[in-house]
Amino acid sequence: MTTEPLTFPLANAGPFDPPSELMAMREGRPIAPLRLPDGRLGWVVVRRATVRSVLADPRFSARQELRGNLSPSGGSLPPAPPGMFIGMDPPDHTHYRHLLTGQFTVRRMRQLTARIEQLAEEHLDRMAAAGPPVDLVATYARPIPAMVICELLGVPDEFRERFGQQVAELSRQDATPEEQQRTLVGILTYLGELVREKRSTPTDDLLGGLVVDGGRAD
Repeated sequence: MTTEPLTFPLANAGPFDPPSELMAMREGRPIAPLRLPDGRLGWVVVRRATVRSVLADPRFSARQELRGNLSPSGGSLPPAPPGMFIGMDPPDHTHYRHLLTGQFTVRRMRQLTARIEQLAEEHLDRMAAAGPPVDLVATYARPIPAMVICELLGVPDEFRERFGQQVAELSRQDATPEEQQRTLVGILTYLGELVREKRSTPTDDLLGGLVVDGGRAD
């Protein structure tokens, strides 16, 4: 296999197929250099076993500011904000992860499971009542995850539609980096307001639990 760096973005071979370069790597070398939009060199890793090895190796860092920026504008990424532990290394990552996993109690997950089933049934009923044609993504696949996030975080009913729209907007494939940034700022601003409310009036949900037990979780 050639040692010349691949160039991001890679073109998909079809709507349901990964890029041909990645498919070729599965049969040969599972690691290859990748030229990022800003000209810097990164690496692309394929094969499940190889990816697991990289993710478990402490020599590799998850720090956000060390990552290559895949957006067309390029440039360096800022350090992860407090609480965004997926962009951190231990001990910060360990601290936040411990706080979060402690909130996923068996009781809460059972309650959430029942609510997810209810939401799925309600949306299926609406789709059936509306009749064909139906946009499965817009009417089912996109709104349910946003509603589940609202249930998990304890977003009040009157803000759920707006919050769900922002979550859906953030996942838009055709959104520009500027649009995604504005949406993310809006989500984080609202979550900050919600955390302040839960500090004054604690609630039995994930955010409420983090506010009580988190210490540094703000």
